[in-house]
Amino acid sequence: MPKNERKISMLWNQSGSEKLQQQIQTLCLRHSASLALVATGQRVPSLSSHGVEYPNPIFEDQASFPADDGDLEYCEFQLNNIKVEHHPKSRIPTKVEAFGDFKHHPVHHSLWSAPEPDAQPWRPFKSRLEFDVAEIALKAALNNEQTDRLLDICRCCVQQSEKFMFHNHKDIRAKWDAASQHLTGFMKNVISVPFTDKSWDFDVYYRDLWEWATDLLHNPDLFPHFHFNAQCLSKFNGQLFKQFVDEPFTAQHFWDAQLQLPGDAKPLAFILYADKTKLSSFGTAKGYPVVAHLANLPTDIHNSQGMGGGYIVGWLPVMKEDKQHSGKPAWANFKATVWHKSFERILSSLAEKSKMGQWLECLDAVQHWFFPLVLILSSDFEEQLMMSLTHGVRSLWPCPAILVTAREKETTEEREEVLKGYGLCDVLNSFWTLSSTDVHRALSWDKLHFHSGSEWSDHLWVELQKHLSSISLLARSETSKPDNSVHKDISKRQTVLLVTCSSIVSIFTLGLTSLLQLHMDLHIFDDVEAKGAMRNYNTKPNKKMHGSLKDSYLLHTNFHDIAEQTFDAIEAAHQDNQAFGNFRVKLNNFLDVLLPSSNIPLPEGKHIHLRGTNEVTEHRFIHINYKSMVDWCQHTDYLHCNPLFFGSPRFDCIFIQLTENKVILGRLIFCFEYLVGDRRFPLALIHPFDAPTGLRPRKDKDLNLFRARARPRAQAQFFSVRSIIHGALLIPDGPSDYLIVDTADTDMFLRMKMMHLEAGHIWPYYYNHEMVHGMSSTGHSMSRRVYWPGQFPTINIHKGQQLDNQPVSQPTG
Repeated sequence: MPKNERKISMLWNQSGSEKLQQQIQTLCLRHSASLALVATGQRVPSLSSHGVEYPNPIFEDQASFPADDGDLEYCEFQLNNIKVEHHPKSRIPTKVEAFGDFKHHPVHHSLWSAPEPDAQPWRPFKSRLEFDVAEIALKAALNNEQTDRLLDICRCCVQQSEKFMFHNHKDIRAKWDAASQHLTGFMKNVISVPFTDKSWDFDVYYRDLWEWATDLLHNPDLFPHFHFNAQCLSKFNGQLFKQFVDEPFTAQHFWDAQLQLPGDAKPLAFILYADKTKLSSFGTAKGYPVVAHLANLPTDIHNSQGMGGGYIVGWLPVMKEDKQHSGKPAWANFKATVWHKSFERILSSLAEKSKMGQWLECLDAVQHWFFPLVLILSSDFEEQLMMSLTHGVRSLWPCPAILVTAREKETTEEREEVLKGYGLCDVLNSFWTLSSTDVHRALSWDKLHFHSGSEWSDHLWVELQKHLSSISLLARSETSKPDNSVHKDISKRQTVLLVTCSSIVSIFTLGLTSLLQLHMDLHIFDDVEAKGAMRNYNTKPNKKMHGSLKDSYLLHTNFHDIAEQTFDAIEAAHQDNQAFGNFRVKLNNFLDVLLPSSNIPLPEGKHIHLRGTNEVTEHRFIHINYKSMVDWCQHTDYLHCNPLFFGSPRFDCIFIQLTENKVILGRLIFCFEYLVGDRRFPLALIHPFDAPTGLRPRKDKDLNLFRARARPRAQAQFFSVRSIIHGALLIPDGPSDYLIVDTADTDMFLRMKMMHLEAGHIWPYYYNHEMVHGMSSTGHSMSRRVYWPGQFPTINIHKGQQLDNQPVSQPTG
């Protein structure tokens, strides 16, 4: 007779208490063992809730667990006791714990001793004070001027006990760059996808997923909370143990994943989220972040916004609709191909490791054999269609929880014909590169998009208001549309009304999308059993990250694209533009003059020699501060140099301070920053409008117009951005001539008067201490009066005649 059965038999005979004998009999019945079986010593097999037969943990010797003595000491089970059954391959014994003592923590948690706290967690900063100041500058999104001011104050207040080495924002930026090296950084890759006889290029930014996971596994604060083995949890209800699931590692898919792995291999399960978001208030700027979590961590950690929480690991390209191809099947397949090729880059570091595994020594000094897989995909319905490559609501098989392949067909037409019957696109799925990953099983029902925030708020709520109003149950004033949180509460309270008012429900009309979302409700319980509680795959925690992305866009960018380019790329992109001819040669010559004239030594005392691989940072939006001629205060002008500004090119015209006494006009062509040594120089390629205009046309004299003529475009020149005064409004008047609009503002009007004067179109006229140029012979400031041709006072003045005892001078113009 097995040992546990002998113990029960001895307890039965020695108890002597009728009450205790009843408890022993109840215990046997709860575990499918009758007294007759105990008496005969027959073996009672046990089948786990996961379909895996293993020795009964209470009535059988557990030979499969060498570390256990094979004996669960008998005790009277209490209501709500928790039994933890680990995966058989883990060789961890089954345990029953009181509900109050039960805690989710790995087995190695008790063997793990937390490391001593880092005495200097602020490194690579020199001190805690430097870190605190840099953190304030980051959180407050201070600009460079504000940061420099903050550091000035800190230097006045700092004590001698700590060294404070920051001098300006560049020092803080250098330290942030140094700190970022301790984490997995972003990489950039360009993917090329052919379409309509040409190749389309897209930029993809991503982190190495394996390196990111390694960062978490090597974090001493997170490692004690990792679960590397699947678990089966059950709760004692007074009669028997009932299985329950909450964390992903307590659900079916995690269990099945470990069951498929060899030997002592452990699953390293990823949760991935992807969704487009609007970065700007008007939706003109959009982003497509990809967020990753590790399912081996408890949900309270991986759903948090702190250490171990969601992390942006990718930035997918946002494709704009093409009017010529939009709505066509080929264009839909093209967009799907771009999406999956981009996502394949993000998954690239896991592809090989998912097939062969990867050994990694963790902080417990044990070599673990990890097999990465994507356990859960969290997304709304639109992204689910893209991930599963289904055609959508109008296809024959619109539900994304299917799997059909047609790659054995030879031609595109044959594949399309087969896949069309299943509603699938003829595109290679990026998730196929990972072993043990089934994209259709990983997709999950999402409460935010499939319930209160979609089918209820967009359809059922609208229809319900109409019909309640028609039967005078709801006033019109009460039918305003609430937000999603209110919809969530309303949808719960109206369930009874929807069920009882059959006349209302029967005339609800829902669109195809809503019907499919209702169909997705059929997968709710399957998803809970397979992946745990809904919070494991709810999109709400990831949606919260959209707010921080919008804040970063608002506070840390100038709302325009900033792209790093090489000189080779610039010259190739503008090879047909004469203004970019000899781009590097002209820039070499310009910098050779600019640096010495600015009292900046040339690097190593040698002439500048730019290479084609050197990088510059292009800018398409500039703030120019200038002194107004109206109030002599500083004002700001905004200039654009953008090939596609709201669908059209915009290259602003400008005033340029050529010399101390000469101002010319020109047009922006290309604005950029270039790093020489440790200094950044803001530069601009400008098309000058200072060619001689010849004799002044009669209409220009009569209308007092100022004409500017452009040089040949090949004579474009480099200028420092600091030479730009502000923008100018010009209108074309011929192939290369432009007329300046001096009525745009008062400053433009006064500035154009000065340019008319310098060009000799007008001349100063002295009369009663009124003169054009600012000071009188006595040195006192005089008021300014300028007379236009034909506007002089009708006073007959002879040479040398005096008026009011003041000499009169002849006009000089």
